Amino acid sequence: MRPIHLTMSAFGPYAGRIDLPLEQLGSSGLYLITGDTGAGKTTIFDAITFALYGEASGAQREPAMLRSQYALPDTPTWVELTFAYRDRIYRVRRNPEYTRPARRGTGIAVEKASAELHLPDGRVIARQRDVDAEIRLILGVDRSQFLQIAMIAQGDFLKLLLASTDDRKRIFRQIFQTERYQLLQERLKDEAGRLRDEYEAVRRSLRQYIGGIVCAPDDVRAHDVGQARAGELPLSETRTLIAELLESDARQAEQTRVRLDAFEKELEELTRRRTQAEALRQDRTRQAEIQTEADRAQLRLKSCRAAQEQLEIRRPELTRLDGSAAVLQAQLPEYDALDRNRAEAASQTQALDRLRAGQTACAEEAARQAEMLRQYTEMRSVLEKAGAELARLEAERDQLAERRKALNALAQDMKAYDRTAAELEKAQADYQAAAADAQRKSERYDAQRRAYLDAQAGVLAAELADGVPCPVCGSLHHPHPAPRPEAVVDRRALEQSAQRAQQAEKAAQTASERAGQLRGAVQEKRRALQSDVAALIGECPPDQVRNRLNALFIQVRDRLSAVSGRIESENERIRQMDEIDRRRAALEEARQQAEQRLTAQKEAIAAAESRLKSLQAQIAERCAKLQYESRAAAESELERLQRQKSALRQALEQAAERTAQSEKHLEQLNGRLTQLTERLKDAPEWDLAQLAERQAACQAEKAACAKEDQAVQLRLNTNRTALAEINRTAARQETLEQEWAAVRALANTANGAVPGREKVMLETYVQTACFDRIIARANTRLLQMTGGQYELLRRRTAADIRSQSGLELDVRDHYNGTTRSVKTLSGGESFQASLALALGLSDEIQSAAGGVQLDTMFVDEGFGSLDEEALHQAIRTLTELTAGNRLIGIISHVAELKDRIDRQIIVRKLPSGGSTAKIQI
Repeated sequence: MRPIHLTMSAFGPYAGRIDLPLEQLGSSGLYLITGDTGAGKTTIFDAITFALYGEASGAQREPAMLRSQYALPDTPTWVELTFAYRDRIYRVRRNPEYTRPARRGTGIAVEKASAELHLPDGRVIARQRDVDAEIRLILGVDRSQFLQIAMIAQGDFLKLLLASTDDRKRIFRQIFQTERYQLLQERLKDEAGRLRDEYEAVRRSLRQYIGGIVCAPDDVRAHDVGQARAGELPLSETRTLIAELLESDARQAEQTRVRLDAFEKELEELTRRRTQAEALRQDRTRQAEIQTEADRAQLRLKSCRAAQEQLEIRRPELTRLDGSAAVLQAQLPEYDALDRNRAEAASQTQALDRLRAGQTACAEEAARQAEMLRQYTEMRSVLEKAGAELARLEAERDQLAERRKALNALAQDMKAYDRTAAELEKAQADYQAAAADAQRKSERYDAQRRAYLDAQAGVLAAELADGVPCPVCGSLHHPHPAPRPEAVVDRRALEQSAQRAQQAEKAAQTASERAGQLRGAVQEKRRALQSDVAALIGECPPDQVRNRLNALFIQVRDRLSAVSGRIESENERIRQMDEIDRRRAALEEARQQAEQRLTAQKEAIAAAESRLKSLQAQIAERCAKLQYESRAAAESELERLQRQKSALRQALEQAAERTAQSEKHLEQLNGRLTQLTERLKDAPEWDLAQLAERQAACQAEKAACAKEDQAVQLRLNTNRTALAEINRTAARQETLEQEWAAVRALANTANGAVPGREKVMLETYVQTACFDRIIARANTRLLQMTGGQYELLRRRTAADIRSQSGLELDVRDHYNGTTRSVKTLSGGESFQASLALALGLSDEIQSAAGGVQLDTMFVDEGFGSLDEEALHQAIRTLTELTAGNRLIGIISHVAELKDRIDRQIIVRKLPSGGSTAKIQI
């Protein structure tokens, strides 16, 4: 992959659009990315990485942080990269997600992340996920691999060079993706621990089952059982002991079962005899009870027959009651008509009372309305002059509002004048401070420049020797050479001092321009204020303008409040006059309606009085014909007759029913007496007390035998369960012991915990193989950069057998034949070693990725620690890497590299904020 053209917009420190035609750098060789510290040199590689993978190169730079803080709100953030891969041209454009001002209205909008990839065949892929997948497919590496191949950050690889085995293992875990081996180590360790815990649990269970063995207290094997419970017997003897106990208890259980069966048969016979004897005793008792009850039933039957005869004498009374009830039933409609007449008369009386009250109310309402009409007429004559006064007050209110508005505007103009005057005062103070700072830095620069020039004579004099011509005057003798000052200002410090002086002078000039602009604004606002004050306030001393303005504002505000109050009062009077007119019209109409209602009331009263007299005559006529006062009284008498008739008929029926039931009950008792007498004839005699005594004794003997059988069965069940669980648990224990031994051996081997052996974990072992290949590739560069002096070696044995090892790194010095730790290398030597290690890693990853073709590489910093010879060797090594068709960009601010490398991307900070970049060939 080789970048051809890179465009950045509002990206990182670059506020605007930056176009970098990278094809101008050529297709091979070295080029330098140089500039001020923090100007954005590494951001160029960030932009390339973001365009390809949607993320920057550094883990601390989130995509949302890539928008430039110096960019204008409407400047979009995006990166576009055109690159070549295997002679085909691709173009990819991305923008991160960031916030921006909303295009419509106010507020903040979110610009969503997007991506677009243009393929050589003209197709365009627009979905971000699809673009990511296609880039990985084209390049053959993901972002992590790309960073390891394309960017050599000296600081990261210096950490890798000097890291311990544990630290280097964590670094290699990410590089070589050996997490799965670490997971396997942990899985084996966890599995061994799990099997150990399960084995111990099974052992505890086995001891628990053996501790549950039971035997009879008088058993001769009780001592052996105690030993087994205490764990003093071997497992085989314990099993034999349990089998003997089971055999003995089985024989005893069989004997006990035979005895229990005999007791059960005897109890059944005793129960049968006792039940039969009890039944005979109960039958004899029941026979006597039934005889007594039959005698009482004979007496009740005689009484029932006598009562029935007495009620039959009253049967003719039913006919008389039926006749009286029929007469009352026929008169009920007349009672209904009487009730209707009375109800209607009462209703007419109430209606007549209401009509008379309404007549009185109508007369009073007509009089009240006439009085109110007179009062409203008098009130309207008082309110007729309100309209003229309202017009005058509204005109005065409008004039006062205009004056208050003008006074408010003048007050705001005075506040704006005060703010501008305060800004002028601050700007003048800022200018004075900037001018003083520029003066100080200019004087310091002049002093340093003089010291620098003065020191040149001492520098030249230090190199003079007798007999050698002076480079200034040519003399061969130098009797009074100029002394060399102790502190000599170098040229770089002098240039930096000059730059600071220029920047301070420019800042002072900017502050002066700002103060001048504000002074003009203050003068213009002062002239406008003087004109407005004269128009609104009149002649007034300047120091009294604000007090006079406040007094006028209060005066206008108070008068406007008073006028507004009077306007509201006049409006209220007009509303009252309108309300009076409306009410007068309504009262006139209501008065007419009241007179009409009064006439109608008089006519209705006459009709109601006539109807009431007719109803009263009808009521008197019906009352003379009827026996009772009302229908309710007649119905009450009718109901009494019905109840009396029903009670008599019911008494007759109940008397007959009681007589029949008594006869039936007596017949049933006689039949039962006959059955009992027949059954008790020739029945045997049993001694119930003797049978009960024998039954109790037999039950006691059976209970004792059953308790003995229960104890035997409990021992049998307990020992059978124990023997089965012991056999099962013992088999499980043996299996677990074998599995634990095998997994423990694997776990110890994988985790480097084999006693007496070097502690190398499985993951470390895999990493050593990769590390050895990297070291072999790195040594081809390191030997070249160090002139054949140094070669990296992986330490084969650990310094301490108790600590983890396998990834320690040494260096062999071929000049003296010694081998020592890489931590003893100097700063420059450490850079050479870390650079070689990084190049070896890049080669290894490209090889492992299946021949990935990356024609561009970046090396970030680290060259400042090299002396001139080491720098020359490093540059020569990197130059040889570019042989063929590879381009290497060095990111550095080292001044010596500017003289050695012609092709450069120069990044510099802008005074207005942000940075810019350009290519210099």
